[in-house]
Amino acid sequence: MAVSLVCSMWNKYLLYIESDHNLQECPVNASDAMKQNFMKHLFENTNKMFASDILEVSGNSMVFNISSATNAEVSDLITFAYIGKHFTQNNFKFDNPYFQFHHVTDTLQRIQPKCEFEKVTYLSMIVITVLVLISQLLVNNIISSNEKTKQDTV
Repeated sequence: MAVSLVCSMWNKYLLYIESDHNLQECPVNASDAMKQNFMKHLFENTNKMFASDILEVSGNSMVFNISSATNAEVSDLITFAYIGKHFTQNNFKFDNPYFQFHHVTDTLQRIQPKCEFEKVTYLSMIVITVLVLISQLLVNNIISSNEKTKQDTV
């Protein structure tokens, strides 16, 4: 089975994966679309899953040819699609996790808004904890030195 799907993949990619570039419409032909780093990333990583390349650029179309794939490879593809569909949402920067593609580094990163490291908050908590600990140690030291001086005077 071979299906031409350049614009379909382009549009779904942009629907579920945020881009740090403001990409909109699909280019007219596959060769222009494949010049985009995120399409190269998708193309290369999909083909790495299979013993033979199932995505091929042919003229003005990208062809998905699954006839040479094994049952295990197709099962992996379906399983990853299922996991990805349940992980991603098409509403970026809310409470749901999402993926973001960085064009400068050519990397796809998972963003989990509720699990971000809040540097200022944690630093404030550490500083306050250290100050409380120091003040507690000073108070204990003052109390023990006062008791010691009382014992020495008696």
